[in-house]
Amino acid sequence: MADEAVKPPNMFDVAARAHVSQRTVSNVLSGTVRVSPGTRERVERAIRELGYKPNLAARSLRQGRTDTIGVVMPLLQWPYYAELAHLIRSEADALGYRMLVLETGADEAAERRILRELNASLVDGVILSALAISGDDLTGLGVDLPIVLLGERLSGLDMLHLSIDNAQAAAEVAAHLHDQGARSFWVVGSSATAITASAGHRRLTGFVDGLRERGVPESAWTQYEVSPWTLEGGYAAVRSVLEAARDAGRLPDAVYCMNDLVALGVMRACWELGVRVPEDLLLTGWDDTAATSYTAPPLTVISPDKEGIARGAVRGLVSLVRGEGVERTEQTVGHRLVVRGSTQRTRP
Repeated sequence: MADEAVKPPNMFDVAARAHVSQRTVSNVLSGTVRVSPGTRERVERAIRELGYKPNLAARSLRQGRTDTIGVVMPLLQWPYYAELAHLIRSEADALGYRMLVLETGADEAAERRILRELNASLVDGVILSALAISGDDLTGLGVDLPIVLLGERLSGLDMLHLSIDNAQAAAEVAAHLHDQGARSFWVVGSSATAITASAGHRRLTGFVDGLRERGVPESAWTQYEVSPWTLEGGYAAVRSVLEAARDAGRLPDAVYCMNDLVALGVMRACWELGVRVPEDLLLTGWDDTAATSYTAPPLTVISPDKEGIARGAVRGLVSLVRGEGVERTEQTVGHRLVVRGSTQRTRP
């Protein structure tokens, strides 16, 4: 005789295994009600042992929400976005929300498609870091979900938007390099393409304004375009010109890079050519991703408050999902200039 079909475990089975009520199981799953650590551990162990999987569709119909947020990132191979996604997940976990992360490849069509799909799926809201679509594109999609915007590409849309003051941060880099005695500069990463144009414009403008405030003439800096901001791009942008400058005895005093990947590519070119950092030239990055404190020498960087961005984005989105609103839509998150060995010729 054929075996009878085995029914999947349900919430009642979990409650019986853990010796708790179904309400307690529901509270553990939602994460919105405090449950004692011992009880939570028993429930979670029962869930694992039974292989129980919550019916998200049923829960969403009962509650009007799914406790899931969509996180749309452009390029997860860029360490900054990967680290930020991790921090967003940690913050979402703390508030009892799951995270669905999607990568667009910084492609306009992909950004449009993913937003449409999320609008029709079981998520309560979206955290969006876009590099391709415009503000008109976004509003024209008619996404009927709360959206929190990250980065420089989209702003002024009556949506919660978090970013750092890129121009101010860049001016701080310029002042620091000038204080270290730099009087000639290469700017690596300025861009004429959509992927990096928004942040690149602010980081270039702020840096140049910072130099002008110090009385540095425009002839003192040279611009090298890189887009997208990758290790390979940074390396390719300077390899040949760096070799020529070395041979002619005309190395710049400092190289200002618009993200960490570009700076690491430049550092590689310097190493290959025997150009010493910081003895022969000073070098800076941007984002303070994990690798930058382990390079030789460690890299001076602008460090955005990534924890603050993640916390503000998740908490802001949850407030919007719950209908509580936010105090203001445009929010500036802090940053620090972290000075390390790549701009310190005299070691402490």
